[in-house]
Amino acid sequence: MKKKVAVVLLAAVVTVTGLSFSGCDKGSTKEKVDLSGYEFTWATLWDWNNYPEAGESDYGDKRTAWYEQVEKDYNCTIKKVEINAETFFDQVNKAIMAGQKFADFIEVDYSRYQVLKKTGSLMALNTIEGFDPAQEKFFASHRNAYTYEGNAYGVQFEYPQQSSGSFLYYNKTMLENEKCEDPYDLVKSNNWTFAKFQEICKKVTKSLSGGAVDQWGLTTVDWHANNFEKPMIFANGGTMIAKNNEGKYQFSLLSKQAQNALNYLYQLETTDAVLMPSGKDPIAAFYSGEVAFYSGGADNFQSINKNFKEDQEWGIVPLPIGPDADDFIVSDTQLRSWVMLDNNTQDAKNAAVVFDALSEPLYGSVSEDAQAYYDGMLNNTFNGNEQALEMYRLCAEKVVADESWGMSGGDVLGESIYACVRSSEFTPQSAMQTIEGVVNGYIEGFFYTSETEEGVASE
Repeated sequence: MKKKVAVVLLAAVVTVTGLSFSGCDKGSTKEKVDLSGYEFTWATLWDWNNYPEAGESDYGDKRTAWYEQVEKDYNCTIKKVEINAETFFDQVNKAIMAGQKFADFIEVDYSRYQVLKKTGSLMALNTIEGFDPAQEKFFASHRNAYTYEGNAYGVQFEYPQQSSGSFLYYNKTMLENEKCEDPYDLVKSNNWTFAKFQEICKKVTKSLSGGAVDQWGLTTVDWHANNFEKPMIFANGGTMIAKNNEGKYQFSLLSKQAQNALNYLYQLETTDAVLMPSGKDPIAAFYSGEVAFYSGGADNFQSINKNFKEDQEWGIVPLPIGPDADDFIVSDTQLRSWVMLDNNTQDAKNAAVVFDALSEPLYGSVSEDAQAYYDGMLNNTFNGNEQALEMYRLCAEKVVADESWGMSGGDVLGESIYACVRSSEFTPQSAMQTIEGVVNGYIEGFFYTSETEEGVASE
């Protein structure tokens, strides 16, 4: 029996540009199995239009044709289902309690995965006969995030759904005019650090008119510190929550890495005052060339391409490496991946056979598929900017999950972070000590509340 728990339901859309690829379909090497008309159902919380479709690109044509080929080769049918995000857990509960299959594979975000994992509702994909979640075609960052106690519960293979986390857009033209080093070059030379980022932000923050400051180093969207401050804590090796020696999650913003990051952010945002005042539209200010850096994500690509000042050039880089980190760390809260409910035991093997076939590379190998997809992205998303594409791929490779995402208290974390980095009201230590007990309560409720009622979870 499993107790119902409250969750934060997320709504997000990934925009996929039109793509143009070249190459030949070499087909799958998987052994074909006659599934006797089996109906394979996969369900997603997002619009299927987010995925490559026939008629929009060579890749879309190949993907659609491949699905049809799988139906023929495996004697099965493939059914796509869109799930209502608001009623998702109610639908899952009803299916489980009625002993019915909800879907073969379900695409969820990380917060929903956390709830399904907590309630013991997921199938360990590595336990399904003949299915290997460790195959190269499945993104390692997603598989790692969905691995718990040695079992893999989720995988992702669709490039439009690959997580790339929060990163920095920057105005290359402004930095060149201000005689600053290009962040791309600093990444390539292993010198893109907190200190160098601070140096550049301070240098460009100034008055161009001789009066009040009208050019800033940095801007971001103010949303519970999710777009910049929390990712910067991760970039220094910190986290919102972490497991203790007993393997239990606890509040971790009093760690050395988190405290050093918070002190750095106070210096950057309050002492150095490089952050554009919150009364201005952050992304519009970046479009118009008033700000050097904008902290955002892949959902900003299209708007920046469309609106960025025509006589200036933009680029992207990961958040800098903090003094307590050894490499780039890119935090993400989505990490959309395909999971299977554990009540699907009767059909698990057949479902895995179809999913394994559907996820096969279209161009003969994983590397060729990646090259084809990114060639299209270079032309359609980055307007030929190879450096920006290179940095985007780097961010995707370095993604880790923010495991606190989805639990109650995200606003408490965010406002407490703002209180100690955007003012002198609290020190980072006193601010985090103030909320430690409250957040540990949220952690207990989200991860460890005892299971007393059958079902998964609902509001």
